[in-house]
Amino acid sequence: MDDKELVEKKQKQLKKLLRELSGKRGRHTELVSLYVPAGYNLNEAKNQISQEAGTAVNIKSKATRKNVMDALEKVNQRLKLYNHTPEKGLIILCGNTSEREGMQKVELWDIDLISPIKTRIYRCDQRFVLEPLQDQIKEREVYGLVSIDTSEAAIGFLRGKTTEVVLKLKSFVPGKEIKGGQSAQRFSRVRDGLILNFKKEIGEHIANLFGPEEKNLNGILIGGPGGIKDDLAAGPYIPQHLKKLIISIKDTGYAGPEGLKELIERSEQELQDTAVVKEKAIINRFMVLLKKNPSLCSYGKGAVNNSLAIGAVEALIISDSFSDDEQDEYEKKAEDISAEFYVVSTQTQEGIQFYNLGGVGAILRYEIY
Repeated sequence: MDDKELVEKKQKQLKKLLRELSGKRGRHTELVSLYVPAGYNLNEAKNQISQEAGTAVNIKSKATRKNVMDALEKVNQRLKLYNHTPEKGLIILCGNTSEREGMQKVELWDIDLISPIKTRIYRCDQRFVLEPLQDQIKEREVYGLVSIDTSEAAIGFLRGKTTEVVLKLKSFVPGKEIKGGQSAQRFSRVRDGLILNFKKEIGEHIANLFGPEEKNLNGILIGGPGGIKDDLAAGPYIPQHLKKLIISIKDTGYAGPEGLKELIERSEQELQDTAVVKEKAIINRFMVLLKKNPSLCSYGKGAVNNSLAIGAVEALIISDSFSDDEQDEYEKKAEDISAEFYVVSTQTQEGIQFYNLGGVGAILRYEIY
């Protein structure tokens, strides 16, 4: 398993954990959240927990006092396993999560981090602090998208499998036909000036939208019909530090939002290792089998569940339209028979096509008649 696959696996595990943790509640302010950022002196964190334990003896409610002190003691014992702060930092969550009054169930989570944390937090509340942890599962495959012609443009992002349109613009550049009584030369000058202004405007929007995201961008893709996209990429309109991120300039039949989708399709070579292209590949593989050799695939809940029951599934594919619980259930079934597992988006054309087939399908290890 390479680094990218390992990160994807950790993200999937963390998403499940976050769903679980978001449902945890303390009966009182007795759930402990400890965030120790990368590079922080761990001894200071240990001292703080000891001080908080000393303060907790003053809690009036006997039950709450016991739950808080027991949670802090568990946190303290876990911290003793570390000689220094781990390279990416440390997150420990602990508390009484029992839903029954008078019953104690003190649980502790020591989170395996994907990327370094920068936030230092200690809080004792009715809920765990999870907001900084959400950053760990943010999509790391992010591309800037620009689709432009002389009449319109759109700017957006490809985040994992999702295309996000953030800006749509009309240029007000007239067509190439001469309007009214204008001379051809004068009309051409006016039109060229409007196109120049439009390119400058788009360049400014690219700087404003992509600039803050620069450190997160894997690349920038530019597309559209005609030569204006090439002028935009080559000219002085886009800041130099963002120009270096341009990885694809493609001819497309459309500009605007539709052009962004076509741009992604035409940039498959540049995006070959991304989630959106991998998703398209697995759905296409399933669709080809369905057409050419349907006995090597199944679709629909009933047929797929039967295929899973006899261990015939090589790859299980489900739509993200299924609930989290259903996704977890199907993933467990796939794991039990060592089958590959894919959740495909309803944000892509292929994903919608798959959803219309029932949203669940399987590529089989052997033919079933």
